[in-house]
Amino acid sequence: MATACGQWLRDAASAGATVIVPEIADYEVRRELIRARRTAGIARLDALASQVEYLAITTTAMRRAAEIRAAARQRGRPTAADAALDGDVILAGQATTLNRSGLPALQRWRRSWARRSSGAADHTGVRPGVAPRSASGTRH
Repeated sequence: MATACGQWLRDAASAGATVIVPEIADYEVRRELIRARRTAGIARLDALASQVEYLAITTTAMRRAAEIRAAARQRGRPTAADAALDGDVILAGQATTLNRSGLPALQRWRRSWARRSSGAADHTGVRPGVAPRSASGTRH
């Protein structure tokens, strides 16, 4: 797996792509490497910092993450247990702080989030907080 990831990183760099590692992703990987006492993995993760751009966790990102989590819970779609830190939502909060026109995946995510936040149907045709109807017309 590490070899495949390394090759992907080299290919991305060769293609002129900017690879951004959100700080929350580094934290998630690093905490497990530390717990498992994987010193070689920690060293590789440290070396990665010189090859990619890191996206720091900022106050803006954390405030946006709080908004995202609250909105999801208000729609009845909790993203994690009540007491959980919820790294995925922090990652989403970090992503919303990027303002780069060259990131089509981020642009698609922002449009998708805007639709979900407004109550519009997503790509599945299901509106947030509205259970889909079965073939018989009942909600499930």
